[in-house]
Amino acid sequence: MGDVRAVDPLIGRLGDDSRCVRAAACEALGSFGDARAVEALIGRLGDEDSDVRRAACVALRELGDARAVDPLIALLEDGRRRDRRVACAALGELGDARAVEPLIGRLG
Repeated sequence: MGDVRAVDPLIGRLGDDSRCVRAAACEALGSFGDARAVEALIGRLGDEDSDVRRAACVALRELGDARAVDPLIALLEDGRRRDRRVACAALGELGDARAVEPLIGRLG
């Protein structure tokens, strides 16, 4: 956990032009454990860059907020292979019953 005063500036960096900055902001926000970041991180699940999408998945997993379940399920259904893998891991760790059927569906 870091200084929570950094959360709002980091959320602002999620819109940076640099994919590296966006991914780093996702990673940092995941480590803070501050629920203010959840909606902004959910928004990054649709980022144009796969590294940012995966960093957002990991951060949402770390935050453990149930608001991330449905957007992660959507990524599971529509995302690329590596995105689906990270979304599966995040959903598994979130432990929400809504994810059970979509995760089972990915097995077949």
